[in-house]
Amino acid sequence: MKIGILITMFDKFEEASLLIDMIRSWKGEYFIGLTCNHPDGWEFAKEKDVDLFIPPRDIKFEKRPWGESTFYFDQNVNFMLRIRIHYAIMEGCKQMTKFSDCDFIVHTHCDGWFMSEDRLLMLIETMATKNKAIAVRGTGLGDINKPWTSNTAFAQADDHFFVFERKFADERAMWEYLPEDMLMKKHSVHGTLMNIFAVKGGFSNMWYYKTHENSLDCLNRMSIDNEVKPCLYDPDYGLLHVHRGSLPPGWGEALQAEYMFHNRYDYIPPKSWATFINKHHRPTIRSDIRKLNQKLNKKLKFRLFPKSIVNKTRITYKQLLLDRFKLSDLLDNIKQRVYKWAAARFFKDIDVVALYRDELHLHDLVGDNWSDRGELFD
Repeated sequence: MKIGILITMFDKFEEASLLIDMIRSWKGEYFIGLTCNHPDGWEFAKEKDVDLFIPPRDIKFEKRPWGESTFYFDQNVNFMLRIRIHYAIMEGCKQMTKFSDCDFIVHTHCDGWFMSEDRLLMLIETMATKNKAIAVRGTGLGDINKPWTSNTAFAQADDHFFVFERKFADERAMWEYLPEDMLMKKHSVHGTLMNIFAVKGGFSNMWYYKTHENSLDCLNRMSIDNEVKPCLYDPDYGLLHVHRGSLPPGWGEALQAEYMFHNRYDYIPPKSWATFINKHHRPTIRSDIRKLNQKLNKKLKFRLFPKSIVNKTRITYKQLLLDRFKLSDLLDNIKQRVYKWAAARFFKDIDVVALYRDELHLHDLVGDNWSDRGELFD
């Protein structure tokens, strides 16, 4: 079984380098593709000896001046970034499908790391055993029942750590489309990815292997905000995502080093990882994150921000909201609280799989392969 790993990035060269070094240190051989439209991307790819370099379409977008540079108050600006990101993922997957001879291809961004070769192989082997051509994780299928979200069509698939069978994708022309045709002002990158998988692949060929709420956040507890920022760790499959921009300068590196340090039993680290650990490891990092979040939460609650924001651990995002706060925002926060109460009241969380299987009797049409909860979820 030959496995390809596609990494998409822009300018996070240190994180991409650390990820590639780890993959190259593994026992097996892996075909590495790199998607990057930074001017220095080609030289970086040659330096790291990647197998396939893919420069995607360079779509201009407006950068934000704060730490959480991918967060926008104006969604019209966010629209261009969504298309840019989706183009990079689509073009990388398309070229990997066309020019590699891999059996399976795994996609991640450069800040999404594999902490265990054996557990990554277990994920792919389980997928193959289930006779599935696509494996994804995410927030689940519940957004199908929530019309205000950006994932209402077919729910959500995280763009970190999805896997697809190369031959299946080629036969289905899975990566032949234009992201701008997919109403991305409404639908997010994660929503449109799930649209592609559902329409071109089909739920019957998909395994939704993990929901975010069943992974660990940066405080090493089960995730309560159901998102990947600033950190989400899946110990079952050894999948780590840390978004440095969601934490104060240097804290993201310290959190990465903490995971690297405590997962040493599972790998022999390459030299670059050992150097990074020695430079950035700070045993108090989780305590520091917890204390600063507690401090920010008191201010957010006083200003009537909703629970969904207070529950987050994205420090720079919370600080941004406080720095930009005006008295007029109190009314907006009250509106948000009423809105969220009404949404929860009239669009309750439901077991979408059970709804389609038991109430709508979809299994009569597609069989038990998709509708069996043990198949779609695990």
